[in-house]
This record gives sequence, structure tokens and C-alpha cells, in this order.
Amino acid sequence: MKFIIFSAQYLPTVGGVERYTNSLAKKLIAKGHTVSVVTSALPNQPDTETDTDGIKIFRLPCLMLMNGRFPIIKPSDQKKSFKAHFAKEKYDFCVIQTRFYINSLFAAQLCKNHNVPSLVIDHSTSHLMGGGIVGKVGDMYEHFAASYIKKRTDKFYGVSGRCADWLRHFGIEDAGVMYNCPNLDAIKTTKPAAKMDYGCKDNEILVVFAARLIAEKGVLKLIDAFNRISTQNKAKLVIAGDGALYSQVKSMETENISVVGALKFNDVIALYKAADIFCLPTDYPEGFPTTVLEAAACSTMVIAADKGGTGEIISGEEYGILITENTVENLTKALEKAIDNTDYRKAAIKNAHEKLMQSFTWDKTADRLEAEAVKIINNRG
Repeated sequence: MKFIIFSAQYLPTVGGVERYTNSLAKKLIAKGHTVSVVTSALPNQPDTETDTDGIKIFRLPCLMLMNGRFPIIKPSDQKKSFKAHFAKEKYDFCVIQTRFYINSLFAAQLCKNHNVPSLVIDHSTSHLMGGGIVGKVGDMYEHFAASYIKKRTDKFYGVSGRCADWLRHFGIEDAGVMYNCPNLDAIKTTKPAAKMDYGCKDNEILVVFAARLIAEKGVLKLIDAFNRISTQNKAKLVIAGDGALYSQVKSMETENISVVGALKFNDVIALYKAADIFCLPTDYPEGFPTTVLEAAACSTMVIAADKGGTGEIISGEEYGILITENTVENLTKALEKAIDNTDYRKAAIKNAHEKLMQSFTWDKTADRLEAEAVKIINNRG
């Protein structure tokens, strides 16, 4: 089959949707399909290329709103050329990543114009904007976007069960699930870092946070909680990432808290493999945090807020600690429990890893997408 995936942002931009798109594309190619990805243009990146994995990439010029987080395809010769290519190429199936980008609306309309079967995979579990007038306007736009795409695509899916449930808010009752998954191939071949590389002794507990350094991801909450813990075992917190709060977070370094900035993917995985605990006290509208899945795949214990699909892998205390009320006090207690209970920590790591291998792999998600694409195509006759 000839697949095309629209992803408003894509590698080398790093994020959950970007990695989801790349991992899914590679698995589809491994199954014998061809895959193209349509995304936003980036500085120093070609307009079109076929990468080393065989993925053909189209990068269209965009207005980059909200600090680059909300791209909008601009009128351009490249856009005209791509529309002509889409009409000529006769793709068998289209995957649209997320329901709210204007680029996703563009993709849905193209599919309708050229009778290309399509589905949307959504990655969020709440409205994207905050309160006030701006939040109300944002909510109205999201409802408009969902309605617009719903009329032009065949089905919606979420990257977690909670994502699929959230789509009911937009009148989408029959959404399925296409689980987010970790890159197990890369994880298997990455060697663990040494704790000493991060200033942590082998007999100390290494706690890791790896995410964008923005307030919604909970990094300030984690630092506050870590500074409050009272434990028998000595622990060190390593914070990896970059973002709006980097300077503030860097200024909060102590003997037991290190801020190492943005790391490459393999270095993050090596850090997870060296760590004892991964912590993500996020308040962000997560779909299914890739970092949680990666940590579980690296045999690292997970402490995380109950956001997105996290509770679908950390579904009980035997798999890790899920914080339902994401307060500094509850986070402090969770850290203390995980740091001082070695047997519990090891059991939770084992259980979460086994569960991940049973249900959250790209082979399973690619199989599901392939089967759903065939079903949709056949239903169209």
C-alpha cells in the first residue's frame, strides 16, 4: 500500500508526535509498504528528500505561530507543486496526525477532493489553551476543526484509550486506539550510561526527568518535591531538556540536582538505562507520554501524573506510582516510597516492562493501522 502521513511537525524537531510518525512510518516500510510524510519546512532542511529509512519527506513553507508549535502552511510554489503531486500520485491511504492543526484541515480537504481514504490519530486529552477569552476562542476553534475534519475523513483514533474518550467531547463517539509505543529497536542497541557520568555514585538512587522545560511538564513541582524528601537512601535528580524555563531551572541546581540541558535521543535512553526512577509530574494535556513508555522499556521505575495514557501502563501500584492528585506533597511521598523501597521498585520495574512488551509495541500498532486501512478501503467499495 502507498501511505502518506501528514504531521505538522517532524524530525529533526523532537517531540512525541514527531517520533510517533517516524516510528510508525519505519514499521510500515518494514511491512512492505511505501510511506511519505508531509510536514513543515525547517531551516537547513531540504524541501523534499528520501531519508535513509526510505521515507519520502515533503517540507512545505509555514507560518510558525506560538513559538513554532502551531505551523500554518503558506501559499507558495511548493504548496502548489505538492497539491499537483498528491493529485497525480494516487495514494492508497492517508494518516493525519492530530485533529486541531490547520495543516490537518488542509490534509483532510485534499483527501476528500481526491477520494483518498483517511483517518486521524489524535494525541491530546484536553483543550490546548488556558482560560479566559483566549482559552474560549481556542476551544471554539478546536470544535470547528474537529467538525471540519470529521466531515472529510473516515475515522478518528487516539494514541491512548483516554485520547479516544476525549474525542467524544467533539461528538466523535466511535474512536479507536492506535497506541503510542517506544522505539524498542533503538533501546535494545543503546548501552546504559554510567551513573558517575551524571555525578551519581553507584550506591545512590538516580532519579531522572526528561521533557521540555515548561511549567506544564511539572519540572518546578519536581524540584520542590525533591528538595523536601526525607529518605534513608541518598538520591540525585538529573533534569534533561530545554525550554522556556531552562535558565530558571539551571539556577536551581544543588549538590543533588543537576540540569544537563537537551540530550540526543540515544543519550536520553542511555540515561534512562542508568537511572533507578523516571519522574514526570506533568499537567500538560498529554496523549500518551513517550517518555513514560521509554522509561518502562529501559527497565526504569515510573512515577508520573495520571495524564493521557499513562494509567494504561501504570494501571496499578504493582507497575509504578500514578499520581492522581498532582501536588507537591503527593509527589514528595511518591519519591520517598520509590527511593527507600528497593524490592518494591524492582518488582514494579519488572511488571511494567512485561506489560509494555505485551501491548505497547510498534509491530502491534502498525498491524492495527494496516488492518484498519484495509477495512476502511473495503467499506468504501
